[in-house]
Amino acid sequence: MIGRLDNDFLDKIDDLFKKVDFLNETDEFIFDVIVKAYEYCFLNGGGSTYLFKICQIYTRRYKGIHKDVERISLIALRNNDHPDAVVYYCLAVIHNYGREEAMEKLAEAQNYCTNKNTKALILVFEATLYWRNGDFGKYVSLLKTFFNEKDQNFNPYMAIPCSTVWLNGESPKNLVIDKSGKLYQCFENSNHKEIINCNDSVDYIVSISCDSKYFEIYNKYIIESLSFTGDNFICFVTISDTLSSVPNGYDNRFVFNQLDLERSGNIGPISSALRYLAASKVRNFSDKPIVVMDFDCVIKGSLIPLIEAHKDKTMALRFLEKQQCLPWQHITAGFGIFYCNEISNEFLSTIEAFLYHSLTLDGEQWWVDQNSLEVAGRFVSMNKVSNLFHDLPMYTVIPTGSQNSKLTRLSNALQSIKFEN
Repeated sequence: MIGRLDNDFLDKIDDLFKKVDFLNETDEFIFDVIVKAYEYCFLNGGGSTYLFKICQIYTRRYKGIHKDVERISLIALRNNDHPDAVVYYCLAVIHNYGREEAMEKLAEAQNYCTNKNTKALILVFEATLYWRNGDFGKYVSLLKTFFNEKDQNFNPYMAIPCSTVWLNGESPKNLVIDKSGKLYQCFENSNHKEIINCNDSVDYIVSISCDSKYFEIYNKYIIESLSFTGDNFICFVTISDTLSSVPNGYDNRFVFNQLDLERSGNIGPISSALRYLAASKVRNFSDKPIVVMDFDCVIKGSLIPLIEAHKDKTMALRFLEKQQCLPWQHITAGFGIFYCNEISNEFLSTIEAFLYHSLTLDGEQWWVDQNSLEVAGRFVSMNKVSNLFHDLPMYTVIPTGSQNSKLTRLSNALQSIKFEN
């Protein structure tokens, strides 16, 4: 039984599991060790938790849902229809099979679910298959059914991105916005034109946002790397709350807008979404290209060649392969270029309307910025939009993963830029 295993051994494996981030070849060897150790723990009575950890480490290593996750999660699902077993199995199915076969496997998975909550959870993945096929009506209908059939207190992580999916058949722009909300009042009262004081000589405008804690951790990477480009830009930094001290030492290309919002439980998602609200406001008084990007990134060099390369398009966004992602993952919020044209302006204004309809000061709305892009993509023409997926690595470093993994990659990238300069 698992109780007979050496606790020190288990602690060491768990420690490796938490720290491994696959930044070097040694981590590939550690991966095999962790997988074998957790398989042993499961086979010796340790429960499905160890199988979930195997699925998680697979996903971390391969940056996606590896085919092996189907086999591992199915064992867990047959053992106990824990929500994690359902999610990992369904993800593996919709990522590794065609639509018809995936639908059959999702239907079969219902047979292993013993309660209405896990049965309802499968609907999220069925909805995704319809979304991939462009059937947004069925996508919305199935998500509504998911929320209606599950218990109100059944809220696995998968329910968080689902909670901010736009479930209305009309564009957010067509519905009246509640202007009494604190976020709306706070943001609309900011005179963006006066704050930025943008002149016609700049080549482009950058919109980034964060909260004060995120600023303290990551500000040097984005600000120093942008400074090294030598580009003639304005970088508009929106801070959701208030910095402990106003930044000093940055040149006049960087301007800051502090909103003084309270640090609620939803401060992270709000902070991430603010860059798109700001971009929509900037578009009202500037015809320059607007670059929206993650705060925790490094810019490798001048962005002007990238902006020029796609200027005959309405927008330039980063798309993931539709058949390999969930709806809110398809258009990544981490980097986008918005040119001055009717389609791009409509895209940004649709995002703005969605965010004003959806954002709350409380709760937990992770993925809300991604859902804002998804809904804009539903209601705005995407025929002349460039995909930046292959271009971006030449211009940016946008790491994912743990904070330690991010800081390691960002630090290395910034040091490389400093060395070259």
